[in-house]
Amino acid sequence: MIYPNFLKQGDTIGVTATSDGTTDEIRKIRLSSAIENFAKRGYKICETPNVYTSYKGRSSSKEERAKQFMSLVEDQNINGIITARGGDFLLEILPYIDFEKIKQNPKWVHGFSDTTGLSFCITTICDVATSYGENFGEFGMVPWHSSLENALKILEGKQTLQKNFEIYQDNFYDRVTGIEGYRLDTKAEWKNAQNEKELVLKGRAIGRMLRHSNILSRYKI
Repeated sequence: MIYPNFLKQGDTIGVTATSDGTTDEIRKIRLSSAIENFAKRGYKICETPNVYTSYKGRSSSKEERAKQFMSLVEDQNINGIITARGGDFLLEILPYIDFEKIKQNPKWVHGFSDTTGLSFCITTICDVATSYGENFGEFGMVPWHSSLENALKILEGKQTLQKNFEIYQDNFYDRVTGIEGYRLDTKAEWKNAQNEKELVLKGRAIGRMLRHSNILSRYKI
Protein backbone atom coordinates (compact mmCIF):
# COMPACT_ATOMS: atom_id res chain seq x y z
CA MET A 1 0.00 0.00 0.00
CA ILE A 2 1.16 3.54 -0.79
CA TYR A 3 1.35 5.84 2.22
CA PRO A 4 1.40 9.55 1.39
CA ASN A 5 3.96 11.82 3.03
CA PHE A 6 2.81 12.88 6.46
CA LEU A 7 1.98 16.53 7.05
CA LYS A 8 4.40 18.85 8.82
CA GLN A 9 4.26 22.44 9.98
CA GLY A 10 4.62 24.85 7.08
CA ASP A 11 2.70 22.57 4.71
CA THR A 12 -0.38 23.67 2.79
CA ILE A 13 -3.66 21.78 3.17
CA GLY A 14 -6.13 21.95 0.31
CA VAL A 15 -9.85 22.22 1.06
CA THR A 16 -12.52 21.48 -1.54
CA ALA A 17 -16.24 20.71 -1.59
CA THR A 18 -16.54 17.34 -3.30
CA SER A 19 -20.22 17.14 -2.34
CA ASP A 20 -21.97 20.22 -0.94
CA GLY A 21 -20.53 23.65 -0.28
CA THR A 22 -21.33 26.45 2.15
CA THR A 23 -23.41 29.61 1.79
CA ASP A 24 -24.76 29.74 5.35
CA GLU A 25 -23.14 32.54 7.37
CA ILE A 26 -22.70 30.43 10.52
CA ARG A 27 -20.94 27.73 8.51
CA LYS A 28 -18.71 30.39 6.94
CA ILE A 29 -17.70 31.54 10.42
CA ARG A 30 -16.82 27.97 11.28
CA LEU A 31 -14.71 27.59 8.15
CA SER A 32 -12.86 30.84 8.89
CA SER A 33 -12.23 29.65 12.42
CA ALA A 34 -10.87 26.36 11.06
CA ILE A 35 -8.38 28.27 8.93
CA GLU A 36 -7.27 30.23 12.01
CA ASN A 37 -6.97 27.06 14.08
CA PHE A 38 -4.72 25.42 11.50
CA ALA A 39 -2.66 28.60 11.16
CA LYS A 40 -2.00 28.52 14.91
CA ARG A 41 -0.65 25.01 14.41
CA GLY A 42 1.67 26.05 11.60
CA TYR A 43 -0.40 25.16 8.52
CA LYS A 44 -1.53 27.13 5.49
CA ILE A 45 -4.91 26.52 3.86
CA CYS A 46 -5.79 26.70 0.15
CA GLU A 47 -9.52 26.60 -0.63
CA THR A 48 -11.08 25.90 -4.01
CA PRO A 49 -13.90 28.26 -5.14
CA ASN A 50 -16.69 25.73 -4.64
CA VAL A 51 -16.16 25.64 -0.86
CA TYR A 52 -18.47 28.68 -0.69
CA THR A 53 -21.10 27.73 -3.25
CA SER A 54 -24.19 25.52 -2.96
CA TYR A 55 -27.16 24.80 -5.21
CA LYS A 56 -29.62 21.97 -4.64
CA GLY A 57 -27.20 20.16 -2.36
CA ARG A 58 -24.19 20.46 -4.67
CA SER A 59 -21.26 22.84 -4.45
CA SER A 60 -20.99 22.86 -8.25
CA SER A 61 -21.51 20.54 -11.21
CA LYS A 62 -20.11 17.02 -10.95
CA GLU A 63 -17.50 17.85 -13.56
CA GLU A 64 -16.42 21.00 -11.73
CA ARG A 65 -16.24 19.30 -8.36
CA ALA A 66 -13.98 16.62 -9.81
CA LYS A 67 -11.88 19.26 -11.58
CA GLN A 68 -11.35 21.28 -8.41
CA PHE A 69 -10.45 18.19 -6.41
CA MET A 70 -7.98 17.06 -9.07
CA SER A 71 -6.43 20.54 -9.14
CA LEU A 72 -5.39 19.99 -5.52
CA VAL A 73 -4.11 16.50 -6.29
CA GLU A 74 -1.89 17.78 -9.09
CA ASP A 75 -0.72 20.95 -7.32
CA GLN A 76 2.75 20.17 -5.94
CA ASN A 77 2.35 22.97 -3.38
CA ILE A 78 -0.56 21.15 -1.75
CA ASN A 79 0.51 18.54 0.80
CA GLY A 80 -2.84 17.09 1.88
CA ILE A 81 -6.58 17.46 1.24
CA ILE A 82 -9.50 17.79 3.66
CA THR A 83 -13.03 17.87 2.30
CA ALA A 84 -15.08 20.92 3.27
CA ARG A 85 -18.24 19.08 4.31
CA GLY A 86 -20.41 16.08 3.49
CA GLY A 87 -23.66 15.89 1.55
CA ASP A 88 -25.51 13.50 -0.72
CA PHE A 89 -24.07 13.68 -4.22
CA LEU A 90 -20.36 12.84 -4.09
CA LEU A 91 -20.77 9.65 -6.12
CA GLU A 92 -21.62 11.79 -9.17
CA ILE A 93 -18.00 12.91 -9.47
CA LEU A 94 -16.35 9.48 -9.52
CA PRO A 95 -16.47 8.99 -13.33
CA TYR A 96 -14.53 12.25 -13.68
CA ILE A 97 -11.78 11.47 -11.16
CA ASP A 98 -8.39 10.55 -12.63
CA PHE A 99 -7.30 7.77 -10.28
CA GLU A 100 -4.05 7.22 -12.13
CA LYS A 101 -3.00 10.80 -11.34
CA ILE A 102 -3.94 10.25 -7.70
CA LYS A 103 -1.67 7.21 -7.62
CA GLN A 104 1.12 9.27 -9.18
CA ASN A 105 0.57 12.11 -6.67
CA PRO A 106 -0.40 10.39 -3.40
CA LYS A 107 -1.64 12.79 -0.72
CA TRP A 108 -3.66 12.27 2.40
CA VAL A 109 -7.36 12.71 1.71
CA HIS A 110 -9.29 13.25 4.93
CA GLY A 111 -13.02 13.57 5.57
CA PHE A 112 -16.12 11.61 6.49
CA SER A 113 -19.78 11.02 5.62
CA ASP A 114 -20.22 11.55 1.86
CA THR A 115 -16.43 11.70 1.47
CA THR A 116 -16.37 7.93 2.04
CA GLY A 117 -17.40 7.35 -1.57
CA LEU A 118 -14.16 8.99 -2.70
CA SER A 119 -11.73 7.76 -0.04
CA PHE A 120 -12.93 4.17 -0.44
CA CYS A 121 -12.21 4.31 -4.17
CA ILE A 122 -8.80 5.91 -3.69
CA THR A 123 -7.77 3.14 -1.30
CA THR A 124 -9.18 0.24 -3.30
CA ILE A 125 -8.38 1.45 -6.83
CA CYS A 126 -5.08 3.24 -6.21
CA ASP A 127 -3.87 1.29 -3.17
CA VAL A 128 -3.28 4.67 -1.49
CA ALA A 129 -4.04 5.01 2.22
CA THR A 130 -6.69 7.58 3.21
CA SER A 131 -7.87 8.93 6.55
CA TYR A 132 -11.44 8.94 7.87
CA GLY A 133 -12.32 11.80 10.23
CA GLU A 134 -14.06 15.14 10.59
CA ASN A 135 -14.54 17.38 7.57
CA PHE A 136 -12.79 20.74 7.52
CA GLY A 137 -15.64 22.74 9.04
CA GLU A 138 -15.48 20.77 12.28
CA PHE A 139 -11.93 22.00 12.82
CA GLY A 140 -13.52 25.43 13.38
CA MET A 141 -14.71 24.62 16.91
CA VAL A 142 -12.98 26.35 19.81
CA PRO A 143 -11.40 24.68 21.64
CA TRP A 144 -10.74 21.54 19.59
CA HIS A 145 -12.25 18.30 20.80
CA SER A 146 -9.54 15.70 21.39
CA SER A 147 -10.74 13.80 18.30
CA LEU A 148 -9.57 16.72 16.16
CA GLU A 149 -6.18 16.76 17.83
CA ASN A 150 -5.97 13.01 17.17
CA ALA A 151 -6.91 13.48 13.52
CA LEU A 152 -4.09 15.95 12.96
CA LYS A 153 -1.63 13.68 14.76
CA ILE A 154 -2.65 10.84 12.43
CA LEU A 155 -2.04 13.03 9.38
CA GLU A 156 1.32 14.06 10.85
CA GLY A 157 2.31 10.43 11.44
CA LYS A 158 2.57 10.97 15.19
CA GLN A 159 -0.16 8.60 16.33
CA THR A 160 -1.51 5.23 15.19
CA LEU A 161 -3.14 3.78 18.31
CA GLN A 162 -6.78 4.81 18.57
CA LYS A 163 -9.21 4.39 21.47
CA ASN A 164 -12.91 5.11 21.61
CA PHE A 165 -14.29 8.05 23.57
CA GLU A 166 -16.53 7.49 26.59
CA ILE A 167 -19.32 9.78 25.37
CA TYR A 168 -20.25 11.27 22.05
CA GLN A 169 -22.74 13.56 20.28
CA ASP A 170 -25.54 11.47 18.83
CA ASN A 171 -27.80 14.27 17.56
CA PHE A 172 -27.54 17.39 15.43
CA TYR A 173 -27.84 20.78 17.12
CA ASP A 174 -28.24 24.23 15.63
CA ARG A 175 -25.18 26.44 16.02
CA VAL A 176 -25.36 30.02 17.18
CA THR A 177 -21.77 31.30 17.18
CA GLY A 178 -20.32 28.93 14.59
CA ILE A 179 -17.45 27.81 16.81
CA GLU A 180 -19.35 25.56 19.22
CA GLY A 181 -17.86 22.23 20.19
CA TYR A 182 -19.67 18.90 20.36
CA ARG A 183 -22.56 18.41 22.78
CA LEU A 184 -21.56 15.10 24.28
CA ASP A 185 -24.89 13.48 25.07
CA THR A 186 -24.59 9.68 24.68
CA LYS A 187 -22.45 7.00 26.30
CA ALA A 188 -20.35 5.01 23.83
CA GLU A 189 -20.96 1.26 23.63
CA TRP A 190 -19.20 -1.50 21.71
CA LYS A 191 -21.38 -4.33 20.40
CA ASN A 192 -20.79 -7.27 18.08
CA ALA A 193 -23.30 -9.43 16.27
CA GLN A 194 -22.48 -12.75 17.95
CA ASN A 195 -22.11 -11.41 21.52
CA GLU A 196 -18.57 -12.73 21.86
CA LYS A 197 -16.83 -11.77 25.09
CA GLU A 198 -13.72 -10.87 23.14
CA LEU A 199 -13.35 -9.93 19.48
CA VAL A 200 -9.90 -9.59 17.89
CA LEU A 201 -9.50 -8.13 14.42
CA LYS A 202 -6.35 -7.63 12.42
CA GLY A 203 -5.69 -5.96 9.09
CA ARG A 204 -6.52 -2.76 7.23
CA ALA A 205 -9.92 -1.21 7.85
CA ILE A 206 -11.85 0.02 4.83
CA GLY A 207 -15.30 1.48 5.22
CA ARG A 208 -16.91 3.82 7.70
CA MET A 209 -18.32 4.14 11.19
CA LEU A 210 -22.03 4.87 11.42
CA ARG A 211 -21.77 7.34 14.28
CA HIS A 212 -19.87 10.62 14.30
CA SER A 213 -18.64 9.77 17.78
CA ASN A 214 -16.39 6.97 16.61
CA ILE A 215 -15.01 8.50 13.45
CA LEU A 216 -11.50 8.22 14.80
CA SER A 217 -11.85 4.59 15.88
CA ARG A 218 -10.85 3.33 12.47
CA TYR A 219 -8.31 4.44 9.90
CA LYS A 220 -7.06 3.05 6.63
CA ILE A 221 -3.51 2.94 7.96
